[in-house]
Amino acid sequence: MLRPHWAGFQNVVDDWANLYLYLVIFIYGYPVFASDELLTSIERNRWFHLALGVGITVFLILCFASNVLPMPLSAGVQEAVGNFFRGVNVGLWLVAFVGFRAVLFNRPSRILTYANEAVNSFYVLHQTVTIALVFFVVKWPTGIF
Repeated sequence: MLRPHWAGFQNVVDDWANLYLYLVIFIYGYPVFASDELLTSIERNRWFHLALGVGITVFLILCFASNVLPMPLSAGVQEAVGNFFRGVNVGLWLVAFVGFRAVLFNRPSRILTYANEAVNSFYVLHQTVTIALVFFVVKWPTGIF
């Protein structure tokens, strides 16, 4: 719906289509993680969601990347069908990742314990290094700024 007005995924400054997409995903994520029953169901059906995600990805690559559909459709209907399958595909991959996350990361592990303790110091260090580097890079005479 918003993609025709803000085409492409490289628009960093005012891309309302991507902002809206990620806002909707964020809002849908809250009830998923608030419900233990839904998380249990997602964990139980993770392979099914992964298989459907892979299947729809292959379908999208074969049909829409080559611009060939199993049936002839007008341009507007073709775009609507493509947007529908892309939306379902994103949802299936996210649900599959959430299901595998529940299985792989919800158990005690020495590596996860260490990573949990180490992540904060890494975050503080990378932010400091990034800001220090940008301080010098911005002064380069590239003509961008």
